Amino acid sequence: MELMAALIEQLDGLPAVSAQVKIFRMENADATQMATMLQTLFGQQTNQQQGVQGLQSATGAGENTLVPLRFSVDTRTNTIIASGNSGDLAVVRSILGGLDLSDLRGRLTSVYMLKNTTAETVATA
Repeated sequence: MELMAALIEQLDGLPAVSAQVKIFRMENADATQMATMLQTLFGQQTNQQQGVQGLQSATGAGENTLVPLRFSVDTRTNTIIASGNSGDLAVVRSILGGLDLSDLRGRLTSVYMLKNTTAETVATA
């Protein structure tokens, strides 16, 4: 009976989970577009969608998380503010780190001197 009472007490208590908040500054990407992509990726509803839906955990396929993963954007500083559990935020950090890379291939600029026409004519064409 003591074991059953301890089991009931353990099951009746709140789970030991904690939420964290992380700020991700975007150097090359647009924070609004990245937040929209993350919301789509993790199955979150946008403001236009209605209904109740469970949020999937980023760390496990098909798992529901007790701490929902949420995103907000500060357009002034081009940052994404994310809240969730530490595992989900590690996945978000990895995704954003990979997508926020600058163009590794430098842009090549060439100048072509025209001999038979003007640049305005070629630009119009």
